[in-house]
Amino acid sequence: MWDLSGKEKKTRVIYDNVNPLFFQVVELEYEIRDEMDDLYSYPPFIIDVFDHDDELFDSTPDYLGRAIIEPEDCQISL
Repeated sequence: MWDLSGKEKKTRVIYDNVNPLFFQVVELEYEIRDEMDDLYSYPPFIIDVFDHDDELFDSTPDYLGRAIIEPEDCQISL
């Protein structure tokens, strides 16, 4: 995930678990142009999920899935 500052956002790595649970909040910056009532015209957040491999033969992250979150479904704090 990347935010407006250009920094990549990552969750922590949970080792030796094939079904990890992430109770972690990752804050992303999102610029609102005009009115908050116009959130339906904004593009969605697209979050791609990858695993983390440190193995000798397979050290490349594998794509696991994608989450699409509409801005109108998010809580906005000013």
